[in-house]
Amino acid sequence: MSFREFSEVCERVARTSSKNAKVTIIASYLKSLPEDALEIAARFLSGKPFPKGSDLELNLGYRSLSKALVEVSGMSREELLEVYRETGDLGETAERALSKRRVLIPLIQDFSSLSLVQVQEELNRIALIRGEGSHERKLRGLKGLLIRCDPLEAKYLYKLLL
Repeated sequence: MSFREFSEVCERVARTSSKNAKVTIIASYLKSLPEDALEIAARFLSGKPFPKGSDLELNLGYRSLSKALVEVSGMSREELLEVYRETGDLGETAERALSKRRVLIPLIQDFSSLSLVQVQEELNRIALIRGEGSHERKLRGLKGLLIRCDPLEAKYLYKLLL
């Protein structure tokens, strides 16, 4: 299943005030998933990028996440900070920044192709980067993932990372 569908479900849940309606939306979504995506989706919905007990950590904080957004969107740091001040949420900021993306993305880019499994694999890969220059390599991995996200996916990727 696609990360786009996951993001759309999260958006529907966020816009719904009824607890019962939220449960119905999530239950329906989880029932529709193949086995390889079910565990990932359930964990992502709980706000955790890695399984409980895992020693994996991204070690990418606000500064790194902001830097990646600046580089992928083409916004200046000041513009990004202004959007963040307006929204108070880095996920919302990511959505706005990518909706106004100024950096050219290759024409072959297919935003719908990013699956839950691919997001999990990329997060795992980033978390396993160690050693000299690891921060820059992690940042490159994050930017590569972010480039593949549409604005809504970027919003929920950043919410997951925070």
